[in-house]
Amino acid sequence: MQSMNLGAGYDTFSYRQPKWAANLQIVELDHPATQKEKRAHFMDKGLKDPDNLAFAVADLENDSFGNALANSPMDLRLPIWISCLGVFAYLRKQTVHGIFETVAGLAKGLASCSTHSIQYVMGTMKLNLEGIKAEAAAQRRMDQHPTVLTKVEMTYEIKGAGLQADSVEKAIRMAEEKYCPVWAMLKKEVEITWKFFIV
Repeated sequence: MQSMNLGAGYDTFSYRQPKWAANLQIVELDHPATQKEKRAHFMDKGLKDPDNLAFAVADLENDSFGNALANSPMDLRLPIWISCLGVFAYLRKQTVHGIFETVAGLAKGLASCSTHSIQYVMGTMKLNLEGIKAEAAAQRRMDQHPTVLTKVEMTYEIKGAGLQADSVEKAIRMAEEKYCPVWAMLKKEVEITWKFFIV
């Protein structure tokens, strides 16, 4: 079993966990500055990190939650209980919406992560990218529970004057192979195909 405390702040559940939580893999994901301050404070008070506790960092207003989740110790092939105890009150509406989109479906997380990665790669290639949209069509295996992703087809609509198909294809392949952690994680278990259109 896995549990993520999203925006853990100074919450102490991980340090006062009941016996039934001993088999949980717990991850506290928080802003790096807040997490650093909390851990230093707890260490000063003589509190040791439990063996089943791990940490991950993200600035939720500026970092992709999909990226943060993929880079965390969580096994995304298994169910995860995600708790958000008060953090949403401090985030913008669109940030909260994006988090729910990622939690609702890893295919959407792949769309978000790969889009950011493609934008970055095309920037390093000095390509004239004016806009990019991504859609994910996902298939799940429905004869078992929990249901799992089996196939995702990505479609990218890319806008930019003078863009050449071979350069765009190279950028997407680089994002797939080197830059998108959600893609790197999912392709181990999920068939991922993609296509693009230049508009």
